[in-house]
Amino acid sequence: MKGLLTALLLLVLGAADAAHVTDKLVVGLYADQKLSGKPRQLLTSGTPVEVLKRGKGVVQVRLADDTRGWMEARYVSEEKPAAMKLLEAQAELRRLRARLKTGAAPQAEPTPPALPSIEDARAAEALARAQARIKTLQAELAELPALREAAEERDELKGRLQELRRLLGVQLRSEDAADKTETSF
Repeated sequence: MKGLLTALLLLVLGAADAAHVTDKLVVGLYADQKLSGKPRQLLTSGTPVEVLKRGKGVVQVRLADDTRGWMEARYVSEEKPAAMKLLEAQAELRRLRARLKTGAAPQAEPTPPALPSIEDARAAEALARAQARIKTLQAELAELPALREAAEERDELKGRLQELRRLLGVQLRSEDAADKTETSF
């Protein structure tokens, strides 16, 4: 019964605002082999790297702009990411459709896709850094309403505390006065 209610709730919620977990990966590039501290740079899925050294669970890489650093070895692969493969397949499909429309005979062997130029790689890295910064700023921006609420609540509590101190101060003074009158009798 509980499982059925959960399934119905998920179905209703899923219909309202469907979403998916992203396949966009962001990996830190560190100055040292221990991968400690703040990353020197953030790399996104598909960033081309050259492996210079391999260590235990880490690799030293060089980027297209000659930046060097260390990252987790599990994020480096000879295989292209699925997103890049999809883009290549879509481009090939467009080429084949264009040939079909013009009646051109298909080539015996497709030409391999060109490797990204250094300028393209640099632009991709700059874009990745900008996107990472945008995500950071969006996260900070999303926190602002909660911070404003907390500040308003703090100010309200501060006002209440001042009011209580004022009332207690008056009450203490009247009690002090009553004590003095009692002792004078």
